[in-house]
Amino acid sequence: MATASGANIKLFDQAFAEFCNRRDLPDFDFIGLHGIWSWISADNRAVIVDFVRRKLKLGGLLYISYNTLPGWADFAPIRELMIQHFNAMSARGQGIISRVEDAFTFINRLLSTEPSFVHAAPNIGRRLEQMKKQSVNYLTHEFFNRYWDPMYFAEMAKQLEAAKVQYVCSSDYLNLLDYVRLTEEHRAFLAEIPDPVFRESVQSFMTNEQFRQDYWLRGAGRMTAPEQAKALRAERLILVFDPSDVFSLVIKTRFSEVTLSEEITRPLIGLMADHKPRSLGEIADALHPKGIALPELVRTLVTLIGSQILAPAQSAEESAAAAKACADLNSYLLNRSLGDGETDYLASPITGGGVRVPRAQQIFLHARELGLNTPAEWARYSFEFMESWVNRLSRMASAWRIPKKG
Repeated sequence: MATASGANIKLFDQAFAEFCNRRDLPDFDFIGLHGIWSWISADNRAVIVDFVRRKLKLGGLLYISYNTLPGWADFAPIRELMIQHFNAMSARGQGIISRVEDAFTFINRLLSTEPSFVHAAPNIGRRLEQMKKQSVNYLTHEFFNRYWDPMYFAEMAKQLEAAKVQYVCSSDYLNLLDYVRLTEEHRAFLAEIPDPVFRESVQSFMTNEQFRQDYWLRGAGRMTAPEQAKALRAERLILVFDPSDVFSLVIKTRFSEVTLSEEITRPLIGLMADHKPRSLGEIADALHPKGIALPELVRTLVTLIGSQILAPAQSAEESAAAAKACADLNSYLLNRSLGDGETDYLASPITGGGVRVPRAQQIFLHARELGLNTPAEWARYSFEFMESWVNRLSRMASAWRIPKKG
């Protein structure tokens, strides 16, 4: 993919200690760790903290996702039993996936005996039911790694003190909205706590978070109100939801249901329905005659971004610079999709990230890539492709059909 897109990306297959001690690395504006922190040793975490201290620029941003407590507190004993079963009760020659499945079978049998632990942790059964819906590959990485260390927020803040970074906020937009995940009583209680780290710890207890995705900043400083307003108005957004679909003002989040203001949301979606990027300032000015104030507009926009209805957009210059690499990458992905259907995202130079495009839609896009120009030509190509794919699957199924006994 790197070769196909021509992206200036450098990939290294090295242990953390080996990579972090390279002498040819630049200082970084952004360092990201996703799915790493909770699944590595304390020694490796110390290596990373030292690396961030040495190599993150002043004003640079650190992103870390990690498993948290108290959200995983009730499951930790179950995970420990699964690991013990994995190591002691299954033959190593039978393969990791089979051993993982056996460990889950054992735990379900154990819980069916109604041990006293279940009464102390009544949500365990529901959690295991949710796990059954996830792939075994994911469960293997998540729970059967050598290390699995959920961490309190206060412990995370303490470890990152050595890196000289400060907590800024969650990278999850919905987590930025207290009214979405906290009750009025929760908000009033938290307002009495001046210490930011302790306040986050108490908030984690209120929401029972299992997973955090946080930003930490080197050299954090507070903006004045005019500076913040100016920066907000410069932010660009684009609609990534199809406005012809049924749009509900009630949005379900993992915390609660949120009912959006119809007076703000309907005119906003109508304004953005042409799928053109607009700055927040342009949006605010266009909606100002309707009496929509900036704070209410910002809250609605953040909710819609968190719900993947709107997306942040890059500047026109950044989008233009990324256009060729995105087009080349998407052409490569569309060609691959014809064979394996493995990737259901394409790259967007406008958002600077991925946009979900189901396989059927990718086939239509591939028809356009081949020089077919009309909707009728796209439909004919797509129908013929899908018909041929179904026939191929039918032949494969016939070749591998197993006769029924008797």
